[in-house]
Amino acid sequence: MTDTEKKIAEIREALEKATPRWHYNGNEIVSLDNPRVGIGGFLRDENNYLAANAPEWLRFLLSELERLEREYAEERAAHNAHVAELCELEKENRKMREELDAVAEGYRQQVKLAGELMDKLVFAQKREQRLIKKLREITKALGGVTFTDGRQWGAYNALCDILEENEKELSE
Repeated sequence: MTDTEKKIAEIREALEKATPRWHYNGNEIVSLDNPRVGIGGFLRDENNYLAANAPEWLRFLLSELERLEREYAEERAAHNAHVAELCELEKENRKMREELDAVAEGYRQQVKLAGELMDKLVFAQKREQRLIKKLREITKALGGVTFTDGRQWGAYNALCDILEENEKELSE
C-alpha cells in the first residue's frame, strides 16, 4: 500500500468512526441529530463553517476520488486494449510485408527465368531459320537432279514436305 493509499484509508476510517453529522448554528457546532450536543466553536465563523462541514465534504471528495479512479481504470483498460490491438496489427503488417517480399522475390526470379527462356527461344528461332535456309538450298540443288532410284525421289519429296510444313508454321 502506498503512502497515499494509507492516508486515504486513514481518512475513511476516521470518517466512519466520527460521531453524528455536524452543523454550525451561528453560535457553535452542534449535532444535527441532537442539537443539544455540541463540540464548541471557533472564534471565527469561517472556521466553524469549515469544521462543521468537513466530514460531509471529505465524504464527497472521497466518493469523487473513487469515481475518478474507476473512470481512470476504465480508460486505462481501453488504452491497453488499443495498444494490444495495435501490437497485433503491427505483427500482421510485418507478416504481410514478409509475404509481399517473398512474392516480389518470386516475381523477380520468374522475370529472370522468362528472360533466359526468351534468349533460348530467339537462339532456337535463329537456328531454325538457318536450317530452313539450308533445306531450301538442298531442295533447290536437288531440284535439277534426275533421280533413277525411287528412294531418292522419296527422300527429295520428304525434304520438300518438311520445308513446306515449316513455312506454314512460320506464317501462322
